[in-house]
Amino acid sequence: METILLFLAQPFFLLFNLLVNFKDFLSLKDDVLTTTNILRFLKDFLLIYLQGYNLVFTLRFILMWFPNINPFVAPYYIVRVITQPFIGWVEKLLPKLFGIDFSFLVCSLILGMSINYLTTLKL
Repeated sequence: METILLFLAQPFFLLFNLLVNFKDFLSLKDDVLTTTNILRFLKDFLLIYLQGYNLVFTLRFILMWFPNINPFVAPYYIVRVITQPFIGWVEKLLPKLFGIDFSFLVCSLILGMSINYLTTLKL
């Protein structure tokens, strides 16, 4: 249970860290350091965005297991509208193999590898 809560709270921790370090971002006058800080800020922002998107993506995966939920009701429809462009793009690239759609798995792998790359990227 604690790992689920930590997983859900991780984007908020990163956002808080980003806001705390924002004052250092604005205070430096050197061009090289400012460029590095801009890149670090953009990397952290993209990481927070991707982790939040991964959370919504995981929510859609969980909601797909319940066929009784109407996909056009407000909470589920918002999750579907947010995630459908990414899944639709991958569905166009991948054919269905033996009637099984692997686009959700590929999207999940792309998101996971992107988040892993951004967390290990040193600037």
